[in-house]
Amino acid sequence: MFKKNKFNSKISRTIGLNEYQIHLFIDRIEREFTIIDSTGFQEHFNCIEFICKTCDFIIIFIDISVELNQYEIQEFIDKIERNKRITPFPSKIIIVGTKLDIKKIRMNKRDELEYIINARYPYIEISSKLNQNCFDIFYLISSIENTQLPKKQTFCSLV
Repeated sequence: MFKKNKFNSKISRTIGLNEYQIHLFIDRIEREFTIIDSTGFQEHFNCIEFICKTCDFIIIFIDISVELNQYEIQEFIDKIERNKRITPFPSKIIIVGTKLDIKKIRMNKRDELEYIINARYPYIEISSKLNQNCFDIFYLISSIENTQLPKKQTFCSLV
């Protein structure tokens, strides 16, 4: 695990990791995962096409502890799908709901959002504070792949 660049609070809304590497054993094979963190919805909305062409998986993180505008989430997913139709790319998409531990302020329309997402992409909820389901993301990725995972994978997290 390493940090390449300093956290820029003006454009980053999360922990500020620009690149993160993790080694896991899945099915007794060591895998290297590289995660490119491109936090900030508006800041990275226009670079989705490039990201989609260069990453094996796209992980979209949604903070489920706040009332989000469903239109923004829908618009973001639609932009990815439009790019995929115009220029096919290998990226697979996973949606991750964060802050599972904050139950009292969860989104009111969370069930509707889950339905919209689950109909299109795999969805999982995590809590990094409680370390709940965090590594399950990687196991979800391995279950999505019909063929054997390559030894190295590149991801892009979009928040």
